[in-house]
Amino acid sequence: MTAHSLRAGAATAAARGGAQRADIARQGRWQPTSIAVDTYIRPADAWRDNPHSPDRNPELARTE
Repeated sequence: MTAHSLRAGAATAAARGGAQRADIARQGRWQPTSIAVDTYIRPADAWRDNPHSPDRNPELARTE
């Protein structure tokens, strides 16, 4: 575990919780206009974030 993974985890959790980008930047001590903020906010769950997942598109869910 590195400091970068901790920063990414905090930024990702904040974004997932609905925090505004400016608030995430301030908490992470990034400049408000820095693109670095965006590189630290990572997909926490690739399946849930997938637009084709049944969780996001119930019509794609299998019926058995």
